Amino acid sequence: MKNRASRFVIIAAIAACLVSFSLQAETRTWRGTKDAQASVADNWAEGAVPTDGDDILFDAGSAAKPMTWNLDVSPRNWTQQSGYSGTVTFQTGRGGPLNGKTVTTYGTQEPDTGVKYVHCTGSVDLQGGVWTHAANADGKNGFKATE
Repeated sequence: MKNRASRFVIIAAIAACLVSFSLQAETRTWRGTKDAQASVADNWAEGAVPTDGDDILFDAGSAAKPMTWNLDVSPRNWTQQSGYSGTVTFQTGRGGPLNGKTVTTYGTQEPDTGVKYVHCTGSVDLQGGVWTHAANADGKNGFKATE
């Protein structure tokens, strides 16, 4: 009985460590040194593309570097500090043909409509820069804001 209880405590401790490790978000700081694509690791100060749950930061070091969000991930927090003066273009919405070209969209997909959008699971703090949205295949533009 004592061995069983000891094993349970050890297994519970290991599980708790694994869960806490997996819940830690990384901060990804935009630099845009290679191009404007969020999907390029060299554009991020940490040398890694954001993944689900990461915090996104645009600071004075990001300056006026534009960015196109072309990732299928849900960031936790999105912060654009006052020192950032660039433009973030979200390549979200409805994909498909538009004017002879194919519009590719990224983000979380709504099951009913097929529309993709950026879903931040935490907070959004916009003190600098501009947000814009690429044209959807159906010609409509817009953002979806929820609480």
